Amino acid sequence: MSRYAAVEVVACDFAGVLTEPLEATFERFCARLDITVEQFTTAMHEVSEVAGMPGHDVISLGVWTEDHWAAELASALHRRTGREFDLSGFGARWWFPGRGRNEEFLGYLAGLRAEGVRLAMITNNVREWEASWRAMLPESEQLFETVVNSCEVGVVKPDRRIFDLTAERLGAEPGRCVMVDDLSDNSVGAAAAGWHAVQFTDNARVVKELDRLLGRGAD
Repeated sequence: MSRYAAVEVVACDFAGVLTEPLEATFERFCARLDITVEQFTTAMHEVSEVAGMPGHDVISLGVWTEDHWAAELASALHRRTGREFDLSGFGARWWFPGRGRNEEFLGYLAGLRAEGVRLAMITNNVREWEASWRAMLPESEQLFETVVNSCEVGVVKPDRRIFDLTAERLGAEPGRCVMVDDLSDNSVGAAAAGWHAVQFTDNARVVKELDRLLGRGAD
C-alpha cells in the first residue's frame, strides 16, 4: 500500500454487505410466510410508526424485545392480509438456513487484514440475534478489530455518534476511516462524521473504490 493512502481503517456493515443482498433475503423470507415483500415492508413501516422509530430501530436499540416487536408485526400483517401469523421466535425465521454470505467481499477483507489494514464492523443489530449472526460469520473476531453493535452501544446508524465511537475505540482520525454500507442514509451519516463513505452496490465497484482510498498498488 502507498504511504499516500487516504484511509487506514475500513469499516463495513453486516447485512447487505457481508451477506447476500437484503432484497434476496426479504424475498425468500416472505415466500416462507406466503406474503409479498410489499405486505411485509408495509407492516414493518406500520410498526415503526407505532414505536416512533424508523425501520427496526426499536429492537436494534433494545427498546422493545424481539417478541414484542414480532407480535406487533404479526398484528400489522393480520390487518393487511386477514390471516393470522405466529412470528414468535422471529430471529430463527429471519436467520433461515442457507441465507447467503458475500464470500467474494469477505475474501477481499481477509486479504486487507493480512496486509495490515485495520477492519471494523458497524451494525444495527438485535440483541436476540447475536448467536445467529455470529454463527453466520464465525471469523468475525479474527477479521475485525472491533464490532460496534447498536444494541450494545445504544446508538444506531446513521447517527454520527456511532461513527465517532468507532473511531474513538480504534484511536483513529475520522478522516482516515471509510464506511462501506448498502444504505445511502448510513453513508451520509458516516460522511457527516468526517469519514469517507462508499455505498455498497456490487463487489467490483466497491473494491475498486476501496483500493483507491487505500492506495493499493500505487507507488
